[in-house]
Amino acid sequence: MTSWVADLYDLPLVDLGDTNDELRGIMSPGITEDEVSRFIHSQFRADAGHYAEAYKNYAGWRRYIDMVFESPEFSDRDVPPEVIVDIGSGSGNSIFPMLEKYPDTRVIASDLSVELLSILRDELTPEQRDRVGLLHGNAEEMHFIPGSAQIVVGAAILHHLFAPEKAVASAHQALGEGGLAMFFEPCQRGKAFTRMVYEALMNDRRELPETARDYITSRMNFMDRRLRSDYDVKPFFERVDDKWNFAYGHFEQMADKAGFSKVDFVPLANRMKHCEAEIRVHFKQGRGVEEDTLPDWAWERIAEFD
Repeated sequence: MTSWVADLYDLPLVDLGDTNDELRGIMSPGITEDEVSRFIHSQFRADAGHYAEAYKNYAGWRRYIDMVFESPEFSDRDVPPEVIVDIGSGSGNSIFPMLEKYPDTRVIASDLSVELLSILRDELTPEQRDRVGLLHGNAEEMHFIPGSAQIVVGAAILHHLFAPEKAVASAHQALGEGGLAMFFEPCQRGKAFTRMVYEALMNDRRELPETARDYITSRMNFMDRRLRSDYDVKPFFERVDDKWNFAYGHFEQMADKAGFSKVDFVPLANRMKHCEAEIRVHFKQGRGVEEDTLPDWAWERIAEFD
């Protein structure tokens, strides 16, 4: 299923199915359990099935990918790539849209969670399995042979990493001349706006349920820590999966250091009801709260900001 991946990787790979049949078809350079446990937590491992089901959104990611290629910066890229490297593939949110968009392209799906890669493998059709290589890989320590791919995709992976600049550098290494790296990430200005909406709800004279008030307070504190101006890893970020909200300048610095010739930003959050959609996701993620934890007047207030 994935033997061709070894031809594009600069380290020896073994099939994890040789020692665990449940992992058959996932190639690995020999990543240790200590490395895995430092970088990812239970939601991507023991709770991988729940995570994959909760965040499955092939149509949404196809729309995002199409928005990039339909933007003026990239609309002239009409030659299908031979190989796409996807970093942090999870259970396949970005993989299946690319398989559909490019029916003759081979795709390397990489992730540090073998649990999520197993879910992805089991969703593939027999035809897709011939085109998809599964790689157990750390996004900060990729070793592709230079020129292996024409496109590298990172669908909401950089904000999980301790050193996102390493993943950007790995993407540049994997690409040939004229290659394209696409990263889909949360940025500071958008998150700062969402925090402002939360603050308006907290300061409103109308009553918020205590559970909603407590959750919003914890969410605002968490956002304050991520909306920081320095990029040093702090002990707090050892314990959380979502570590970053990026400034545009940070992307430019990482890209320049890696050797990319230019950076373009394509806004994906310009749809109606964006703020409402994001806050609904926040409450979906929260423990002990649901969307209906917020009263009707709060949703009406959020709609005013949208």
